[in-house]
Amino acid sequence: MKSIILVLLLLMTGAAWSQELPFLFKGRVENSDISGYEGGVIVAIVQNNGTVFSVQSASNGKYNLRGNINYSIAFEVVFSKEGLVSKRVKFDLTSMNEEDAPPGEVRPVAELDMTMFKVREDIDFTFLDSEPVASFDWSSRTMSSNLDKAGSEKMRAKINNLLLKGEKDKAELEKNYTEAMFQADAAYEAKEYPKALEKYQEANGYKPEEEKPKTRIIE
Repeated sequence: MKSIILVLLLLMTGAAWSQELPFLFKGRVENSDISGYEGGVIVAIVQNNGTVFSVQSASNGKYNLRGNINYSIAFEVVFSKEGLVSKRVKFDLTSMNEEDAPPGEVRPVAELDMTMFKVREDIDFTFLDSEPVASFDWSSRTMSSNLDKAGSEKMRAKINNLLLKGEKDKAELEKNYTEAMFQADAAYEAKEYPKALEKYQEANGYKPEEEKPKTRIIE
């Protein structure tokens, strides 16, 4: 009886290991804020909330990420670097059969490029810590990975709208600050100190990090 149980366990272990295949992801990482490529970005395979393996993008933004992946469990390719907003791409290839896989390394997509941007203190992008910017599943009809185009476009629009709103808000703040400072300086030169104080306080509210309004308020 013990021998039978041992044989079954060995067979089950063999089946589990047979679900691993060598994968290859390659592409280039771009930084839209500098209109150039970004080096030092960590590109990682994350599965069951753990990193399976990872690499860093080169100075020209290129990366090659390769290793064995258990394709019976969905996984994500995560792009991250300090100071940049992280992004992730989901792959659900659980319906793929091993015989469907091409010889050699499996490449679910020809190129997996990614565009990243700097963290905006005034915009909340934390949803990207859990929501993928794109999702792929396996098509048994075409024997290849299939992009969820609708979901990808929806996420792209959400990100772009937030970025545009942030730029608009930034421009409005700059305009309000400039106007408040202009009126404050004019009142200060005219020795209308109560009005000058009011306007410097208003300007300080728009940009607390600026030194001139704070100095004038103290005066």
